[in-house]
Amino acid sequence: MNGAKRLVHEYKRWMNGAKRLVHEYKRWMNGAKSLVHEYQCLILIFQLGSSNRMNCHFHHQVTIG
Repeated sequence: MNGAKRLVHEYKRWMNGAKRLVHEYKRWMNGAKSLVHEYQCLILIFQLGSSNRMNCHFHHQVTIG
């Protein structure tokens, strides 16, 4: 019985680790998406001129928060 309890304990620890890994992955992906969005905004600013900066900033505030 002691071995079974230890096995369950290790399984729960592993699952918590897996959940934490998924959480970190999602955070990293959100960061990557934000970075790509900022890069696209910079490209737009350089291509279309500084008049587009406010539109990009407004869009960023609406989509990101």
